[in-house]
Amino acid sequence: MLSELFKKDKITTYLFIIILLLGAIVRVWRITSLPLPPNGDELAYGYYGWSFLHFGTDEYGNRFPLYPPSIGDYKYPTLAYLNMIPAFFFGLSEITVRFWPVISGIILIGLTFTFSYLLFKSHFAAVSSAFFMSFSPWGITLSRVAYGTIIGITLATLVVVLILNAARLQELKAKIKQRKNPTKLFVISFVLLVISSFSYGSLRIFIPSFLFCLLLISFLKNSPFKRFCVIIFPSAVSQTKNKTYPLNYV
Repeated sequence: MLSELFKKDKITTYLFIIILLLGAIVRVWRITSLPLPPNGDELAYGYYGWSFLHFGTDEYGNRFPLYPPSIGDYKYPTLAYLNMIPAFFFGLSEITVRFWPVISGIILIGLTFTFSYLLFKSHFAAVSSAFFMSFSPWGITLSRVAYGTIIGITLATLVVVLILNAARLQELKAKIKQRKNPTKLFVISFVLLVISSFSYGSLRIFIPSFLFCLLLISFLKNSPFKRFCVIIFPSAVSQTKNKTYPLNYV
């Protein structure tokens, strides 16, 4: 869908690229010193990535712990383990510490654009949403400090985008008998939800609430999410007058 949008609407494409580049510059510029140099908690995440990469242990000798104990506050593992990747390239440095928050913040701009377009089917809404996310004070701040908050938000937003895409694919599959299987997107979404739950505590409230609301919405008569019954239970059908109909036509 987005590829078609970018091909047909060059103005939207150029605006999105400019907004994305400006958002990236705002997040990358002087990343090692603004708003402040990395504090002890941030440095701990960077150290865990470096230590797991080279030794497979934390500072206490625990081998690949689920929750690194640190000073007794038990750091969330998602950012700690993700930091193994920048630690391979940048070593034990400030760039390693704040690498993933910056990348997550930039990706979130693109995801906001995608989510808005899938939800409202409006070029203006998509560009406006990306613009506000790009220069959102909280978005910029969270992208410049090494905590798992922005990573969890980005993963959760990605899950919502994947679910909307899966719903669209299921609809196209029923209408034009296309071969793309939305079940893979649903499985990926579930895996990402699990990973995001280990990135920040509030996600453990958001994820069950989101899934519960999605389940409730799926029972509405004209809900586009009713087709997820077909994704989860492919053999589920409705019998009407001795004829079999897919659930998204019921």
